[in-house]
Amino acid sequence: MCTMGCNAQHACPGNQGCCSGSCTSLVNDVNNCGTCGTVCPSVANATPGCNGFVCGIGKCSAGFADCDNNASTGCERSITTLTSCGGCGLGCSTANATPTCSTAVCQVSSCNTGFGDCNKSAADGCEVNLNTDAANCGTCGNGCTGMNICVSGKCVSPTPASCRAQKATNPSSADGIYTISPDGTSGNTFKVYCDMTTAGGGWTLVMKLGSNSYCYGSTNWTAKAPVAEASMTDTTTGFFDAESRGFYLLGDTTSLRFDTKHGSVTVGFASPSSPQTLITTNTIPFSAYPDYTNWRAAFQQDRSQAPIFMRAGVAVTVGNTCRTNPNNTPSGCGQLCMFCYQAADTSCCGCAATNNDVNSGIGNNPAYCGGGVGSNCSSGGTWSDPNQQTLLWAK
Repeated sequence: MCTMGCNAQHACPGNQGCCSGSCTSLVNDVNNCGTCGTVCPSVANATPGCNGFVCGIGKCSAGFADCDNNASTGCERSITTLTSCGGCGLGCSTANATPTCSTAVCQVSSCNTGFGDCNKSAADGCEVNLNTDAANCGTCGNGCTGMNICVSGKCVSPTPASCRAQKATNPSSADGIYTISPDGTSGNTFKVYCDMTTAGGGWTLVMKLGSNSYCYGSTNWTAKAPVAEASMTDTTTGFFDAESRGFYLLGDTTSLRFDTKHGSVTVGFASPSSPQTLITTNTIPFSAYPDYTNWRAAFQQDRSQAPIFMRAGVAVTVGNTCRTNPNNTPSGCGQLCMFCYQAADTSCCGCAATNNDVNSGIGNNPAYCGGGVGSNCSSGGTWSDPNQQTLLWAK
């Protein structure tokens, strides 16, 4: 292949120069820029270039740009920053997220707590509120089924299952009347009174005892039917026997609280069930044996020889430390009770019951020596307080 030679007699065509005997473009040759032998110097973050007979910038290195249009400074600016992302002065920001521009492309680095980038588009950042979006509840793609809604990143029934569920969903919930649905169905909702203050809150009022509809042996204890339920949304009116559906439907109950005219006592259980099951059976053990001092302060009892707890007519021997002859319960002329302490005449603990037991609690026995008052055996007792009134709370 022949190359055009040049000398004083054979000039090169326009825009070319005779460099070392060959015609060379002086317009864009970095080794002969403008004149033969003029080598364009290196520039920062770029390849050198010859543009229109003048040395300058050929091509910026990846991630850099010539933002001041000054060849002497080269490609002086990084375009992988949040203020110049992919180009000079192009800002990078993302909604509800921390942005990144490490590859000269504006992207989401991490979402703010409670938000998700579910469409994988940096244009709208982390566009989904994972605490409230029923289609993306807690995590992207986790949809709530049925009528459930998304609350605090969890799919829940729009109606809380209990006062405890309401408190967990909204910790600022105040004492008052709420609608609950223990089984999560819209067809089984009812109003209850919630104590959102005492001992962490979340207590559901399930019974009001102050008459004789719940004496020992009454079928009301095991029936699946409310009693005077309309009165269960009020704790201030006169006491009478009433029962909410929560008594037999609140299956997540692990604590029962008894508020009386004299005080309050709480009994805990090893696993959850309904208040009805916890009171009327012995299938689920106590988490700790009921404290007799607190029980006696709340329910009153004028004798305390070898106290032992009775549940559904059965003396609870596991955990008992006061009665050394638990099989002798009730002793003497004592009678069975539903959920109470049995104690005999005089006072001692770690001893044998030698006298007549009387009971103090709920579901008392109106028979002679049982301790129950015929007109108020649901809660009152002849040897405790015949006018006793009790609010039963479940949590």
